[in-house]
Amino acid sequence: MHPTPNNIFRILLFLIGAGSSIDFFLIGRISASEILAFVCVPFFFLSYGSDYTNKNFKLCLGLLGLYFVGTAIADFINDVPFLFSARSLARPVFILGFLLFFIPILRRDPLALIYMVYGGVLSGIYRLLRPSAMHEEAAMSLLTDYSSIVFRVQPVIAAGILAVAIYLYPKNRLYAAGSFFIATVIFAGIGGARNTTLMWFLATTVILVIWFFKNKSSHRIAFTKARLVGLGVVLLVGGLIGYFAYLYAAPQGHLGEEQRVKFEQQANTDLGPTPWGFFFSGRPQVWGAFLGIKDRPLVGFGSWRHDLTAVYTAEAILSVSNDPGIANRIFSGGDSGGAGHSVLFQAWVENGILPAIALIWLYVIVIKVFLFNIRFENRLTPYFILTFMTFSWAFFFSPPGLSFRFFAGLCLAFYVVFMDKQRPLSWLPLMSK
Repeated sequence: MHPTPNNIFRILLFLIGAGSSIDFFLIGRISASEILAFVCVPFFFLSYGSDYTNKNFKLCLGLLGLYFVGTAIADFINDVPFLFSARSLARPVFILGFLLFFIPILRRDPLALIYMVYGGVLSGIYRLLRPSAMHEEAAMSLLTDYSSIVFRVQPVIAAGILAVAIYLYPKNRLYAAGSFFIATVIFAGIGGARNTTLMWFLATTVILVIWFFKNKSSHRIAFTKARLVGLGVVLLVGGLIGYFAYLYAAPQGHLGEEQRVKFEQQANTDLGPTPWGFFFSGRPQVWGAFLGIKDRPLVGFGSWRHDLTAVYTAEAILSVSNDPGIANRIFSGGDSGGAGHSVLFQAWVENGILPAIALIWLYVIVIKVFLFNIRFENRLTPYFILTFMTFSWAFFFSPPGLSFRFFAGLCLAFYVVFMDKQRPLSWLPLMSK
C-alpha cells in the first residue's frame, strides 16, 4: 500500500498530541488522548477493514497475551484485590489499544505522526499552566522549585524543541542535532532532571553519527556487527562524557542548588559517586526489586503490593546508602516505598517471570524499530531516536507511566506495518523537504 496524506489522520493525531497532558483517574491514570484513540479503533475497523494480520502482528498479540495472562496468574496466586490487579492488567490492554489505533494510520499516512509532535507543544503549554493533579502540589513555583522544573518547565521546552528538530531534520541533520544540544544545555542550566538531560545528549550524539555516515555516503546505513558495536561504543562514550560533566558541574552548583544537594546525598553512600552509585542510591527501589525477585522469581508478590515489597526497598537502602535523607525522601509523604521504580523490574517483582519475558521481548522490538528508523531514515527519525532514549531509561529506572504504553503500542504498530519481511502492510516514505 502506498501511503498518501490524510487530513483526518493529521487532525486526529494533532489532538492526540495536544491531549496527552489532560489526565483523569479511572482505576488508574488515563489521558484524554487515550480515550480519543480507543474510541477511534472500532471506527477504523469499520472504515478501513481489519486486514491487520501478518507474522509480526500475530507475534505482538502473542507477547501481549503473555503479559496479560502472566499478570493474571500471578495476581490469582497471590490473592491480589481486584482493583490492584485491574490496574496492572490494563497495561497490556492499553498497549493493544494503541497497536490497533496506529496500524491503519501508519498504513495510510505515517508522516501524520509529525502532527502529533506539533500537537505536543500545546500539551507542554497546558502542563506548564496547569500541572496534573499528581504533580501540582509539588510544582507550584516556576524555575525555583525542582518539581516545577521537571513537571512543568522541561516538558514545554522539550515539546517545542522536538517540533523544531522534526521540521529541521530533512533540511539539515546538523541543525536538528544542534537543536537537541541546545535543549541539553538548557536542561542542565535550569537544573532539570539529570536523566532527561542525559537522554537528550545521547539523542544528539546519535543524530551526529547519522550525519557523519550520511555525509560519507548517500546509501542507507547498513548495520553490520561492527557498526552496531560502534554505535554502542558511541552511546557509551556519550554517556561517560555526560557523567564526567555532571561530576564537575553538580558539586560546584552550576546545575542549581537542588542538584548540588542531591549530588552530595548520593555521593555520600557506600557506592560513592560512581554511575551505579547514582543509579542505585537515587533509586534503591530498583535494587530492592532485585532482592525481591531473588526470593520470588516466578510469581512475584502481586500487583501494587507495596506493603510486601517495601521491606526490600528498606534492605536496599541499607546496602547501597548510609544517608538517612534518602530513606526519608522515599518513605515520606505517605509513599509506601514499594520495590520497583522500573517498568521491567517492577513487573517482575510484582507479577513474576512471564510478564518480565513479555516485556523483554517487547523491548527487543522497540530496539529494532529504533535501528530501522536510523537505517531507513525519514522525517520521524529524530522523534524515534529521542523517544527510544527516554523509553529505555523508563524501562530500567522509572515506573510505568502513560508514555510507556503509548510508545510501546506505537512501536509494535510500526513493527507490524513496516518490518514484516514476508508481508509488510505498507512502505515508509523517506525524507523529503
